[in-house]
Parts: sequence; C-alpha cells; structure tokens
Amino acid sequence: QTPIRYAQALDVEGYRQAWQRQIQRFPALRAALESECASVQVIVKQAELPFYYQDVAQDADPLAVIERYRQQDLCSGFDLSQPPLLRIACFRLGEQDYRVLLSCHHSVIDGWSGPQLLGAVHRDYQTLMHGETSAIQSDRAYVDHARHAVAQQPAVDAFWQQRQPLLAQTNDVAMLFAATGKRADLSQHLTQVEPQVTGVSLNEQDQATLTAFAREAGVTHSIIAQYAWHRLLARSSGDAVSIVGNVLSGRESPVEDVASSVGLYINSLPLALSWQQPVSLQQHLVQLQNELMAMNQHATQSLIALTAGRPRLFNSLFIYENYPGAKADQGQRADDPHRLSPEFSAAYEKVEMPLNLVVRE
Repeated sequence: QTPIRYAQALDVEGYRQAWQRQIQRFPALRAALESECASVQVIVKQAELPFYYQDVAQDADPLAVIERYRQQDLCSGFDLSQPPLLRIACFRLGEQDYRVLLSCHHSVIDGWSGPQLLGAVHRDYQTLMHGETSAIQSDRAYVDHARHAVAQQPAVDAFWQQRQPLLAQTNDVAMLFAATGKRADLSQHLTQVEPQVTGVSLNEQDQATLTAFAREAGVTHSIIAQYAWHRLLARSSGDAVSIVGNVLSGRESPVEDVASSVGLYINSLPLALSWQQPVSLQQHLVQLQNELMAMNQHATQSLIALTAGRPRLFNSLFIYENYPGAKADQGQRADDPHRLSPEFSAAYEKVEMPLNLVVRE
C-alpha cells in the first residue's frame, strides 16, 4: 500500500481514466492467478480498475477518515482470480490537497515498475486534461519476456542443478532474534503479521569509505553490504555455507523495452557462499559478485521447483533498491498546471521472510 499526496488541483475523473488506460496498456495489470499453488497467470482482455473516491473536506477530522479507510484496506486482500489485482482510493481534502492510496498485489508489480507505472499515469492525465486522446500502445515486453524464459529453461535448469549441493542446509537465523538467551522458533512463524523496521543511514564519511573500499576491491556497493550479511549469518549459525535470498530485477534479459515495462519481473533466488575455501577477502568479494552476475543471467528459475517440498531454502532476503526513475516526456512543460507532482509517504509491505535486509541508494 503506497500513500500519495497531490498538493494541487486534480480532476478526479481524468485521473481515474489515466489509471484505467494503464490497465489496458500493461498486460501484467490484467493478470489473474488461476491457482495459488500452481501460480499460473492468466491475462484477460478487459479489466475494470476499482476506484474509490470520497470528498472529506467538510469532515471534522479528514485525516482520521483516511486512516480508518487505510486500515480497512490493509485488511482487505485480493481475490487472485479477479483482475486487476490493484485498486485506487482518492480523497479530496481541499482544492489543492488530494490523497491517494495505491494498493496492489505483489504478483503483478515490482518496485522497478512503480516509477514506470506512475509516470505513465501522469503523462496520460496531462494529455487527457489538454483534451487530447491517443491510441493505447500495448506493452509487449511482458509477454515477450515470458517467451524468452521458456526458451531459456534448459540452460536455467542446468545452472541451478550445479548449485544444488550448496543448498542442502538452510541457515538457522533464530539466534538473530534471540532475546535474553531465548531462541525463536521460526517454524511457527511462516508469515509476517506486523513487520518491524529498523533503519540505519550512512553519513558522508562512511559512504566515502565504502565507495573507496568497493573501488579498491573491484566490486559494487551492494556486494559489500551483502557480503557483510553473509558473514554475519555464517558466524551466528556456524554453517560452512551461508544462503541468502536475492531479489533479482529480471530486467537484464535481452527483451526490447523490458526496462520500461510494468509487471513482476523480480525473482527471489538463493545465493550460496562457501566459507571453507582459503581465499582472501578481495577474492571472496569477487566470487560473490561473479555468482550474482551469473544468477542474473539465469533468473527465471522457479523458487517453488528449486525448493522441492522443503519449507524454505533461505530465511533472509537481500534487496538492493536502485530503481531508475520514470522517463520524462520532452514535450511536457514544467509550468503546466496539469503536470502532477506526487509526494510519497512510507509504503507498507509484507513479505514471506523472517528477515529482510534492504539497502537503498
């Protein structure tokens, strides 16, 4: 669930139409799941966006009204057989104050897609407000990517078959939850109920030190952060192999326009790092980076198939967020009153992992 504020006038019907056009443009937004277990996507030809609007300008406490709706919305799931698996709620607080709640199921959109989707909404809104209409250009990358995945499957199977020996034992991360010496039984907590978030920001000096060290080692910033997490897991568990789930972008496939497409391209797959080899720190970092690059070339593997009936292959997930922004239209004028300028509040997200390490640039 993502809260958005527009501190400007908004034509609500035009805004709704701009969102509806994206349902037609992006096939992923018309996708349903035929079966939760089989995870078979079915893309329908037509789908109507659920759009709720309420004018709360005259309410005594309009923010309280929105908060009650927000909490109810969080408790309302999605019928995975009925697309689209997203909905919009829009609240008017005043002539220059509109609040929007974008709620969506993660099966149809990923973090990379967010800026692309919202950018397309804003461009279409601006066009509609100028009385212009144009044919909706359908996104072909999503279906082309699926075809590419099918063609690549034999190579993907061979790649992951070679890595099976390292995936034999899941790391026990219960000690990282320990309080007063008591171990947490994660087998009893397979789903997050109310995620707790702890954040740390690097100051300029620490960032400069990290940048210099990464450059000297010949690796990226994300590799340094992930290596530190692997090392913590290895030390706390005592295991010879640390296994961390990696969220792979899926945007490195040779499919045209995949970078500007909307859909669930990401995939969470295990990256295993052995601690039995006598290598230097720099060699170990490069080894981790090379493995991640290889995984990105074989990122369409089904995690369900790879898990093969086990509860989990990994108990922690590493996410490196450096999403590109939406491309601005060269024809858009900065002083156009219909140019939308969103303000974002903290998004609310739940995932199926006990521990998640998110690194943002």
